Amino acid sequence: MDPALTSFLAVWGAVVSTGVLLWNMWTWHQNKPQIVAKVETYENPFGDGIAFEIRNRGGRATTVEEIMLVEYDTGIWGVLGKYSCYENVSARYRETAKLPVVLQPGEVWTGSAPFSEKRPIHGFDLAKLIQDRRLFFKIRCAHTDRLLSGKVKKESIEWRL
Repeated sequence: MDPALTSFLAVWGAVVSTGVLLWNMWTWHQNKPQIVAKVETYENPFGDGIAFEIRNRGGRATTVEEIMLVEYDTGIWGVLGKYSCYENVSARYRETAKLPVVLQPGEVWTGSAPFSEKRPIHGFDLAKLIQDRRLFFKIRCAHTDRLLSGKVKKESIEWRL
């Protein structure tokens, strides 16, 4: 066999197999559940509270197990990730935040935690925490040990005509 043809076929095989490997890695990554959350306060004539919108943008289903509202400690402990649990939303608001729930690919789950007169709990003042931008959420899903976390945002008001 011609040595030039052999070299060409070897390079061609290496390029194709590398492409197939990269394609498989990309599709494997895309098939994982990818959870995105939007957590904001809301105000309406029927009451105020915190609204949750959780979306699965991945290619596989996952189970959203629990949602917690937390406040990170001040100082070095907060930087290191130590937090105090404000409340377990999925346990306290069973009628408005029904969890656990299975989220299929492309599905969106919505829930809420209405404010009540029972607050503050454990010395926390929820309105002050939201005003100071110190109230965070943590979401536990079945597909990973990591918690999805972020900051509870004030309601963004949009005017549309």
